[in-house]
Amino acid sequence: MLDLTEDQLDRLYKACVGHTGGKNPSCDTVACCWEADRLDLRRVGIELDLQWFYSDAAIEMVTKDDYSPIDV
Repeated sequence: MLDLTEDQLDRLYKACVGHTGGKNPSCDTVACCWEADRLDLRRVGIELDLQWFYSDAAIEMVTKDDYSPIDV
């Protein structure tokens, strides 16, 4: 069982529901989760598409094809 508040559970639900194909995330936390997961798609050979990113940092990484800020 997850020890989450009602608000946290609602946020998690929204993140999961919109995970595949979701746009216009309901909050920065959901946007961050989606971007992190989408940035990881390159690991399995999927080409990243700018339309699915929100933050300037993620857009810059994809545009420049430079993932050194997150490749640790």
